[in-house]
Amino acid sequence: PDITVLTREQAAALLPRSATGPQYGYYWGGIDTTMRRLSVSLALGMLTVNVSNILAVPAGLYWLWSPVALAARRNYAFRRYEFTGLWRARVLRVKTAWVEARPAGRDRGFDVWFGLTGASSEGQVLRVLVGDDTGARVELEVPYKREYRDIRVRDTAHLVVVSDTANMDRFRALREVYLPETRVWISEYPFAERSVVLYIVDWIERQRQERFYEERQM
Repeated sequence: PDITVLTREQAAALLPRSATGPQYGYYWGGIDTTMRRLSVSLALGMLTVNVSNILAVPAGLYWLWSPVALAARRNYAFRRYEFTGLWRARVLRVKTAWVEARPAGRDRGFDVWFGLTGASSEGQVLRVLVGDDTGARVELEVPYKREYRDIRVRDTAHLVVVSDTANMDRFRALREVYLPETRVWISEYPFAERSVVLYIVDWIERQRQERFYEERQM
């Protein structure tokens, strides 16, 4: 795979340790989500107020900090890998489909300790398969947006990948794709700092062009 291994500084900027604004907003949810978290906060506060004031304060503020905790937990799943890279792939297949409502899973739905993240609902979704000539493949399914209508097969796709091996022979890809031709992001959850992704993509492309010109002059 065409993967550029990033420095530790680049990786740290790319994959946040704590919740970013978009991540906090994702787990904050709508009014129903907020009301459920408030109910849990009230219950926890009543249970802990007679035990310890030290416990009662964070319990009462559960509705406020739970989205941060859930985002941080999800971020750690990728930050724990030793190596981070940016994979340059292509869109291999793109199609839309209609899906029925599905029950919530561990990271989708109401988690008593970390908050409501929303069950999947009925509606139109986009299914995209990205990969390269080596056989590496990643498939995504996200709620459909109008901005996805211009996505085409063979479009260049950039994905953040993580691995425990320096040569990236085995890697895990974040389910977040950037398509430079249309300047579209495909994702449901905002894993990476997108401004950093754009900067690194430009940096890699400049290096690619410089090598191309140097090879032509040889």
